[in-house]
Amino acid sequence: MRVVRKNGSTKNPRVAVVLTGGQSRRFGSNKATAKIGNQTFLEILTKTLRGSHFKVFLSTATTDLFPGGGPLQALHGAFSYYPFPKILFVACDMPLVVPVVLEELWKESAGADVAFLKNNGKVCPLPGVYSRKILSYSKKLLADGKRDLKSLLKTDLTTKSLPESHWQALDPEAKSIYNINTLKDLEFVSENLP
Repeated sequence: MRVVRKNGSTKNPRVAVVLTGGQSRRFGSNKATAKIGNQTFLEILTKTLRGSHFKVFLSTATTDLFPGGGPLQALHGAFSYYPFPKILFVACDMPLVVPVVLEELWKESAGADVAFLKNNGKVCPLPGVYSRKILSYSKKLLADGKRDLKSLLKTDLTTKSLPESHWQALDPEAKSIYNINTLKDLEFVSENLP
């Protein structure tokens, strides 16, 4: 697969991968096909990402090289499958992400192996921009039984976090880090969206 930018370069295409391979145990059904109004989570996310000039790809259970390995194996599988130098990853249960926050996160990723958000000082690994350098670490972490993305941040990968004051000024309700994990979460979102 080759992605060519308008200037002909394949060096750093704006690529986003939506993680759709989770088991959705708490939700009870496939989150990617769940709806807010008349649109699925996946349709909402795809529209948001394309509107922000990202080429959108999916990570599904079929791309998982370490079944049951959680989000860490999803990233490992995506980089093993797609040839891109860096990728913006978003979970399919985060359909409320704010485009300008994703834009700032992509900019922040320049010169870093991982760029992410923090909320109240705590790391929020998704949405996040990851470079394919994670492949040097993810295979070993997975073999050691690690499943979470935060384990990558304990390696010597270079990391950046978008300053909280900056991204929260753009997204005061912190929609960009909101996961819809349960039907109750979905009901709350559906009732409180403008």
